[in-house]
Amino acid sequence: MENTALLKAIIENAIDGIITIDGRGLVESINPAACTLFQYVPEEVIGRNVSMLMPQPYKSQHDNYIHRYQQTGEPHIVGIGPLGHVFVLPCKT
Repeated sequence: MENTALLKAIIENAIDGIITIDGRGLVESINPAACTLFQYVPEEVIGRNVSMLMPQPYKSQHDNYIHRYQQTGEPHIVGIGPLGHVFVLPCKT
């Protein structure tokens, strides 16, 4: 199996939610586990700013988080689950 196909299969079948974004914070991909966690289908998320998955005040500060990460490498990732629980996610580059 080609490396790209293998990586895609692993991400699509992971039990953990995985979301990839570009340098501007736009969602490039979201796996089924993340769709279940956030209760969205991929078409509702891909191409939109990942901040749509965050509660305030993190949502309005998200662009600053990305800028800080690009400058310092220090992640600050926050999300909100379907029951309104706020959680911090690890950031992998």
